[in-house]
Amino acid sequence: MQGEAILEVKNLHTWYGSQHVLDGVDFTVNAGEIMVILGTSGCGKSTLLKNIIRLYKPAMGSIRLLGQEMTELEEEDLETVLRDVGVMYQYGALLNSLTVGENVALPLEMHTSMTSELRHDIAELKLHQVELKNVYHKFPKELSGGMQKRAAVARAIVMDPSIIFCDEPSAGLDPVTALGLDKLLKTLNETLGMTIVVVTHELESIRRIAHRITYLDRGKVLFTGTLQEALSAQIPAIQEFFLME
Repeated sequence: MQGEAILEVKNLHTWYGSQHVLDGVDFTVNAGEIMVILGTSGCGKSTLLKNIIRLYKPAMGSIRLLGQEMTELEEEDLETVLRDVGVMYQYGALLNSLTVGENVALPLEMHTSMTSELRHDIAELKLHQVELKNVYHKFPKELSGGMQKRAAVARAIVMDPSIIFCDEPSAGLDPVTALGLDKLLKTLNETLGMTIVVVTHELESIRRIAHRITYLDRGKVLFTGTLQEALSAQIPAIQEFFLME
């Protein structure tokens, strides 16, 4: 199932002013796995994700993604790497002024020289892959929350990336809809071999999809391994997290 490392983070530090948000973070994601980054609110999960895709630049440390050192890349080279990376932002982040299909096709329009007809066909295909039909010409506000999340996944995979990052994909969804989204992520992983990194605190989602987890606590990695290994590791903060949830 899993291959060589596709992402390696070493000794990563980030500050917001005087607040040390990430304090020496180390973890690795292997090709073909679903890695879940978890921890209590404010532990640094989303900040870590934003550092990896260079929305923020870390103060210190190494982020090696798809064989490239992300902390050293110039803007043009960074853009080249990120074309092979998909991101599903929290709450979907679809543009309300565009149709669902236009949202999905947007990365193709921005980064390729494809014809509009080809962009349309690929976006339609990706919508089908996430089990959305007859929505290309609808606007995001016409879709349910769960359908918007699926459309956001379609946009994240439209360039056939090697890895996708999902920030709190189940946020705001009812349990049944969240279950459907988890099943979709597992299907993409199992049928397309897609490497997926999910930031979440949703216990049921963690149990359903995680091959391995990385647990953050106050900006530090407390544990990396399987969920079963985490539950049997007798680490108080992790045990408390799963009991609280």
